[in-house]
Amino acid sequence: MNLGVGWYYIDNSDFNRRNHLGTDNSYVNYLSASTNLSYTNLFNKNINLSAWLEVSNQNNGNSITNKPNIFHNISATKIFPKTQMEVSLQLMNIFKRPNYDATTYVQSGTFRNSSKWDWYGFSISFVKRFGNQKVKENTKTDVEKNGGGGK
Repeated sequence: MNLGVGWYYIDNSDFNRRNHLGTDNSYVNYLSASTNLSYTNLFNKNINLSAWLEVSNQNNGNSITNKPNIFHNISATKIFPKTQMEVSLQLMNIFKRPNYDATTYVQSGTFRNSSKWDWYGFSISFVKRFGNQKVKENTKTDVEKNGGGGK
């Protein structure tokens, strides 16, 4: 499991001054966090699971986010060692579609921009490995280097 948290604090006073924006708040600050979970060889059945989640605000320039954005991705891979095949299913943002909802400050006033993104769905992939999947010499154990037995 990996977890990352960030606090962003941006001095926006020069931007506001140059663009004659009469806003009281010259600082943009927000919290952003993401996590990645993975599990390999679930139930000793060659199943790998992975999930990623990010919660973030898209504050930038003269726009302040009204609500945070949530991105997520879930994937499962089944490995078939005998046939050297893999099947993967990836689900992207299936529980909540990403959006952009922000208030923009301009010289003539403020306005709100809200939209949903079409960044969601699923993908399925099939992988077949061909040929001899050789192991590099420096990653082999002593037993593998000696052909499986002592000399």
